Amino acid sequence: MPVPGPLVMNDQERRVDKRLPRVDSVAVTVVSASGSPSIERRTFFCRTRDLSASGMKMILDERLPGSALVELHVALSEPLGAFKLRGRVAWLSEMDGGFYAVGVEFLERGTPQMIQWGAAIRKVLADGDS
Repeated sequence: MPVPGPLVMNDQERRVDKRLPRVDSVAVTVVSASGSPSIERRTFFCRTRDLSASGMKMILDERLPGSALVELHVALSEPLGAFKLRGRVAWLSEMDGGFYAVGVEFLERGTPQMIQWGAAIRKVLADGDS
């Protein structure tokens, strides 16, 4: 059941890049959350559900505000390595058991870190290894 709000949407609606189903560790730090200052600068630990060159789907036990700016520390299994990425919450969907599926769209797409991220995702997709 979707959580009410202007940014709630089906996670397949505006997808541009192919998704890579994967479970990896992520530390999510809320950089800015308009209307929710109490959540700013807090860090949450979660797992990914899928990844793409332009975003990711995560499962959290905390509701993140729509359009919140986040910093993501993603630890992909070797040999892909770790990445520090910035993004914004694009959508949120409530799940059973007090969990939330959260879609994050990456920002700063032309940076060296984002170029490396995209290359890593494309390599895994090309290799067929998920």
